[in-house]
Amino acid sequence: MLKITIRYINYQIQISQNRILIMVTFLHGVFIILAFSQVRSVEEHFYTKEDRICMERFGVDKAYVDSHITPPFTVNKGDAKFDEFVMCWAGETKLVDDSLKLSYSGWEDFSTDYMLQFITKPDSPHRQNRKELAKKLVNECGPKAVGNSPADSVLLMVNCLFAEFIELGKE
Repeated sequence: MLKITIRYINYQIQISQNRILIMVTFLHGVFIILAFSQVRSVEEHFYTKEDRICMERFGVDKAYVDSHITPPFTVNKGDAKFDEFVMCWAGETKLVDDSLKLSYSGWEDFSTDYMLQFITKPDSPHRQNRKELAKKLVNECGPKAVGNSPADSVLLMVNCLFAEFIELGKE
């Protein structure tokens, strides 16, 4: 009888350990998903009017666009639909010309009006010379932004500029 009781207790302990292991594994997965979704979610105010126009035009949502962005703010290549979205956005914001080449003046305006919000310190000296700074960074990033397609070139340019503005924001 004692052997059966010990065997039963060992069996119950094993079941409890398995339940705990399953629960720990489940919670671990939940925390990973939560952390991943928080890192990859772009704050609503970073989406422009042009973003929304193109999301509607191509039937994509914020989650789809967010899935192509990694911290601190790098936009990654995607599928053909994402390339279409990128080119729609670039056209709407006038970042490319009619022949789908990068428009430096468009990038300068976009950088001045939008990307400067990545410089978080209001008293940053870079905010005073916005136009000159934008022109300098666009001229530095432009030659590096030569991709295999117009969408690739846009992504290379936006990533180069975001990286530069984020760095300036740390100063």
